[in-house]
Amino acid sequence: RTLVALLVSILFLSLQMATQPFRRSEDNWLATMAYLSLVVVYLTVLLLKMCEQDAEVCEDSFGLSPAELFSTFAFFGMGLLLLHLLLAALQLYLHDHSPRIIRLARAHSIS
Repeated sequence: RTLVALLVSILFLSLQMATQPFRRSEDNWLATMAYLSLVVVYLTVLLLKMCEQDAEVCEDSFGLSPAELFSTFAFFGMGLLLLHLLLAALQLYLHDHSPRIIRLARAHSIS
C-alpha cells in the first residue's frame, strides 16, 4: 500500500508541476510543496518498513540503525515542514505588500 501511495503521490506531483492548474502562482507553489511533502512522508514510511523487516539491510544501505534512520527522517521532515511554513509566510507577506494595479473603467460620455 505504501508503494502505491508513493507512486500516486509522485504522479500527482508531476502533474501539478507540469500543468500548474491554479491561476495564482502562490496556489501552485503551495500545492507543489504539499505534494512534495507527501512524497517525502511516503518515502520515509517505505524505508522504515524496509528497515523494520530486516535491520541489516537498513544498516548496510544507510549505515544507520532503524532508530537512527527514523530520527534522521523525523528531523528532516520537521525541517522541511518548518521551511515550508516560513516560505509560505514570506510569500503571503510579499503578496500583501506588492503594489496593486487599479484599472478604472472609462465613463461613457453622453452626447
